[in-house]
Amino acid sequence: MRTIFVISGPAGAGKTVVIDAMRQAGRGLPLARPINSTSRDPRHDEIPGVSYHFFTPEAFKRKIEAGDFVEWAIVHGEYKGLLRDSLNDVPIDKDILISLDNQGFHNIKKSFNADEFKVVGIFIEAPSMKVLLERMVMRGADPESESTKTRLKTAEEEMADRFSYDYVVMNDDLGKCFNEVENIIRANLTQGVSGSLFD
Repeated sequence: MRTIFVISGPAGAGKTVVIDAMRQAGRGLPLARPINSTSRDPRHDEIPGVSYHFFTPEAFKRKIEAGDFVEWAIVHGEYKGLLRDSLNDVPIDKDILISLDNQGFHNIKKSFNADEFKVVGIFIEAPSMKVLLERMVMRGADPESESTKTRLKTAEEEMADRFSYDYVVMNDDLGKCFNEVENIIRANLTQGVSGSLFD
C-alpha cells in the first residue's frame, strides 16, 4: 500500500506554491507527482505534458467515457482530472503528491480501497477572503470580473469543507506552511525516507 497525499485549497491559498517549494528544496522524501489533466488552455508559463496534460473539452469527454480517469470534475467551467496512466507511471517505490480541488479530493478517496492506497488530505487555507482576493489580483485577476467573483464564491464553499480533510494548514507565512506540510508528509510516509523528492 502506498500513500497519496492530496493538497487542496481555494484559488490563491498557495497550494501550488507549496508543492513547487518542496520540489525546489529537495528533502529526501520519496515522492512523485503525477501530471493532472485539464480542458483549459495553457497559461503563458505552463508546459504541456509537464505542467498539465491539456485536452480540448471534446477530447476530455471522450476520455471520461472511455474510463481513462481515476477522478475528474468540472471546476470553474473547465474539466480537470487525473488519468489512470499518470498514476500508473509513478514508480512503485514512491508515494504520491498531487494537488486537487475539493471535488477531486473526495472523488479520489472514493476511487481506492484501503488495500490499494492510503489517501491523506491536506487543506491549505488563507488568513481571510480578503487575502485570497489580493493574491488573485496579484496573479492578474480582475477583481470585478464574473470569473473572479465565481472563484471567490467557490473559495467560500471550499473553506466550509476544510474539516473533511485530515489536516488543515494556514498559509499566512510560506516558510511555516511549507514546514508544517513537510512534517505531515514525513509522519504519513509509507515508502521510507530515502530517495529524491520528485522524479
